[in-house]
Amino acid sequence: MLILTVSTVAGLAIYRAALADPVINHITLLTRRPVPSWASPPPDAANKTTTILHNNFLSYPQEVARRLAENDACIWALGKTSSGMNEQEYTKITHGYTLAAAQALKDASAGDGEGRSAQKPFRFVFIVFISSELADPAAASYMPMFTRVKGKTEKDLADLCNGAQHMKVHILRPGYFFPSTQYPEDRRNQRPRGDVFLDAFL
Repeated sequence: MLILTVSTVAGLAIYRAALADPVINHITLLTRRPVPSWASPPPDAANKTTTILHNNFLSYPQEVARRLAENDACIWALGKTSSGMNEQEYTKITHGYTLAAAQALKDASAGDGEGRSAQKPFRFVFIVFISSELADPAAASYMPMFTRVKGKTEKDLADLCNGAQHMKVHILRPGYFFPSTQYPEDRRNQRPRGDVFLDAFL
C-alpha cells in the first residue's frame, strides 16, 4: 500500500505507474484537490485509490496521520521550482512540508504495525528535482538557494528516519521529467509555456 502526492508532473506519472503495478494493491493520494478529469486515469482507478484531501502540509491531525501510517511506503513528489520564490517560501514547501509529513508518519508509528520487522520498514521516498546533484546544506551564500534548501532537506530527513527503527528514507535525484506524449493534457495543464519549450529542446 502506497501514499503518493500528485501535484506535479512526476506525481501524476508515478500514480499511473502505480495503478498499473500488480504489486501495489492500494494507493492513498494525499492532495489538496481530487485528480483532475483531464488526467485521464484508468477506468478502474477508483477501485485501487483512496483520496485524502489535505490543505495544510505542515500539520497532520492524529486521525489522518494514523491512516497514512497504515501504508507501506510514501513517495513524496510534492515540490515547486525555486524560480521567482524567496528562500523562506521555498524552504517551507521543500523542507517544511517534507519533514512535517515524515515526522507525522514517525509519530504515528509507521512501519511498526503487526507483522512488521526491521527487514520490512516503512519506506519514505523523497524525490528531489532538477539540479539536485548540487544539494548541499553547507553551500556558500553565493550558490543558488535550492542547493542549501534541498541539501538541508535531505540531511534532516535522513536524520529523522535514521532514528526510527521501522522507517527508512530513500532519496532520488532524477535530472528531468518529461510529460508523457501519451498524455498531452499533462503538458497543457501543468507546464508553463517556457517549460513546454524546454521539454521540446531537451
